[in-house]
Amino acid sequence: TKNPEVLTYYAVKGEANFVGLFFPFTKTEGIKLSAYASAKPFGGRIGPRLFGIESNNQSITPRKGGRSTPYISALNIGPGLFFKKGHPIPFDDNFWVRNLQPIGGSPTSGNEIYFAIPNLLYDFSSSVTELSGHLSSGNPITTLGPAFNGSKIGISAQENKGLHDPKQFQLFAENQVSSGDVVLTAEQVDFSIQNARKPTRYEALNYLIPTLDSGYDNSGITISGNLDSPPILHEETRQNEVPYVNLYAPLFGPNTLYGTEISSITNILEDFIANNEKAVNLYLDGLKKVRDDIIGQSSRGGNSYVNAGDSIWRQPLFQTGAPGSAACQGLSMAQKFNMFIKGSAEECGIRPLKDSVVEYFNKKAQENSNYRNFFLTGYLKNPQISNSDLNTAFVPGPRQGADANGNLASPYGGPEAKSQRRNFYSAKFFAIEKVLNNSKFPFDSFSPYLEDGKIENPPGLTNSKLKNLLDATELDVFKNLPH
Repeated sequence: TKNPEVLTYYAVKGEANFVGLFFPFTKTEGIKLSAYASAKPFGGRIGPRLFGIESNNQSITPRKGGRSTPYISALNIGPGLFFKKGHPIPFDDNFWVRNLQPIGGSPTSGNEIYFAIPNLLYDFSSSVTELSGHLSSGNPITTLGPAFNGSKIGISAQENKGLHDPKQFQLFAENQVSSGDVVLTAEQVDFSIQNARKPTRYEALNYLIPTLDSGYDNSGITISGNLDSPPILHEETRQNEVPYVNLYAPLFGPNTLYGTEISSITNILEDFIANNEKAVNLYLDGLKKVRDDIIGQSSRGGNSYVNAGDSIWRQPLFQTGAPGSAACQGLSMAQKFNMFIKGSAEECGIRPLKDSVVEYFNKKAQENSNYRNFFLTGYLKNPQISNSDLNTAFVPGPRQGADANGNLASPYGGPEAKSQRRNFYSAKFFAIEKVLNNSKFPFDSFSPYLEDGKIENPPGLTNSKLKNLLDATELDVFKNLPH
C-alpha cells in the first residue's frame, strides 16, 4: 500500500517578464511576474489493499471481509494423521497459518512465525459470472483441508478461490509454452513467465496499465490503434513482445540508495537472510518433524522408512566436497535448502543464493552499461485483449463510460461526444498553504486506507503528519499566501 505519510502532489512555480498592450513603462525588460500553483492528482490507482496491517504496523494479516481469500491459503493438517506419500511438507499444524495470524511483516516484530500458501486471482472472461465467487466470502483466508471418504470428498466450497477455481487455473495454465515436452527447456520456461506477465482484464480493473501498441516506431511518427499519446515501447522482437524503452530507475551508483558498487546490493540480501534466520530454521525444523514421523513408522517397513526419512532431513546440515564425492551423495532436502540459503561458498554443486545474485548483477552490468541506471524489460501484449479493454486513466474506454475511441459525452449536455483522453486523468487544485512546512492549515488528518466505508485505518496512521511538505522559505517572494 502507498505510504500514507507521504502526500502525492505537484507544486509548480512559473515566472515571466511581462510586456504587453498599454505597458506603462519605458524600459522594455518588462515586469517580473511570479506565480505558484499546487494540485493533487486523482484517478490513478495502485490497486486494492489485499491484506490487513496489525496494530503494531509491523505485521501483515489476512484482511477481514474476504479480500485476501483468492490470494493466500491456510492449511489444516488435521489431528492424529501420520505422514504419507503425497501429504504436504512440512506436515505440522503449528507450521501453517490459521485465520488472522500474521502472514508476513518485519522479522524483528517478535511475532510467532507461520507459513502460508500463495494463491492468485488472475483473469476473467466474464466479470459477472467469474469474479463474484472470489470476492464474496465471510472468511479472511482460504483454508485447505484433507479430503475424507465420508461427508467431505474432494475440494470444499472454501477451496475454489484463486487458482483453485478450474476456470482461473485454465486461464493461467494457458501461458505455458510447450510442445508436449515432458521437461521444459530454459527458453520455454522464460517465455512462459513472460506470457504470465501479460496484462489481464482483472488487472485493468485494479491497476494502471501502460499504453502498449506495436504500431509505434522509434521516431514517434506512427501511432496505430487510435491512441492519443505514443506508447512507451520499442519494436517487436518476437510475436506480441514489445520491450520498453529504457525507464530511468537508478539501482546502484553515486547518490543512490544502494551505494556505488554491486556489493552494496548483495549486502542487503545477506542482511535479509540473517534477519529471517528464525523463519529458515522453522522450515528446517518442519522437515525434521516429517523425517521423525516417517522413521517412527519403521516397524512396518524396516530400513526403507529410515532411508525415506533421511531423504527429507539428516545431519550435518552443511556438507563440503565436490559433486560426486562420498560426502555429497544422497543429500537430503533440508541439507540442499540450508546450503542454498545459508552457504558461503559452492559445495556439492550447490551454489549459495548470494553467489548467484552477485553473478547475475555482474553479468547484467557487463552486458549493458546502462543497467545500473535503467530498468530494462519486455512486455507481452495479449492478442485476445484489445487496447480498449485495458485503457485506464489517461485513455478512457467503455469501462469508464466512453466509447472505444475515448469519446465521452459532456455531463452538461451538448451536440456530440468529445475525446476525453487528455482530460481523463483528473487533478484537484488546492491552496499551496496546505503543503507548507509551517502551515496553520496542513493536510494533517486523512483516511488513507478507507475503502467503501468498510475498512478502518490501522492505529497510528490517522492524524499523521505528512513528511514531504514544501519548505516555506522557498516562497519568501510571496508575503501572504491565500488559504
